[in-house]
Amino acid sequence: MQEYIENYAIFAKNDRNRGLSDSTIKSYLMDLREFSKFYQGDISKLTQNDIYAYKRHLQEKINERTGHLLSVKTINRRLVSLKQFLDYLRSEEHMDLDVAVKQEKVQHQNILPDMLNNSDVKRMLAAAKKRDNLKAQVIISTLFFTGARVSEMLQIKVRDADKEEIWIVGKGEKHRRLFIPKRLLRIWAQYLSENPQLAPDNFLFSGHKGPLQRQAIHKILKFYAGHAHVKKTKVHAHAFRHLYTKNIAATGVNSAIIKQLLGHQLSTTEVYMQVSRKDLFKIIENLGV
Repeated sequence: MQEYIENYAIFAKNDRNRGLSDSTIKSYLMDLREFSKFYQGDISKLTQNDIYAYKRHLQEKINERTGHLLSVKTINRRLVSLKQFLDYLRSEEHMDLDVAVKQEKVQHQNILPDMLNNSDVKRMLAAAKKRDNLKAQVIISTLFFTGARVSEMLQIKVRDADKEEIWIVGKGEKHRRLFIPKRLLRIWAQYLSENPQLAPDNFLFSGHKGPLQRQAIHKILKFYAGHAHVKKTKVHAHAFRHLYTKNIAATGVNSAIIKQLLGHQLSTTEVYMQVSRKDLFKIIENLGV
């Protein structure tokens, strides 16, 4: 892909019809190099699912300077850079790319009111407890206390339920650790004491028909959002990951520590900013609804 990016840089500089400034071209190239780190396959085989995955990646990426999630403005700039590059590949490199890149339409003033918050989670837990649904309480608590993606959470097995660290396969087939606070371990222990039929090799989140699927988790979250009078549009599994990031950032730690806990790749500088296992647990033990 690097060769195509370099060719695009030359094309953009010589394209008088568009009149792009040097700073704009520089921003495009910086964004495209970031994209090339995410997508390392054959660019001619890029699919719409790859575009969706990249967009999700941007939505959960941490700004290394601020320690917060990327702004909508930054996400849109990176998507525009990618769109311009793909247009070039179609017109100048004659690639048959059947993909579309759409910008985020969320306006800045609409972001904060629509974000899941700790109060929402507390009300959802109370609604699940009122209906005596321990499984729902455990699912909500696991997402809240670990910041795990649903695909990661569903890998947890019964034999893992007493461990402070669990190895799972994260995005890009990369193995990473989930750090489990003592409060969540106690919730898991209660859940297993009431479900003795689950064997060590069973998945922790199982139903009558076997392991729960992503769709089942989605339905459970929406159901208890409704019963807790929480706006359903802001309750989805990934919203818990955003909230986890926000809660960790609120402790005042640097971006490298946030990335450690989320399983994100660290820059060379951030490798030296990591903290010990003991310090990581001090941070997550302070989380609570």
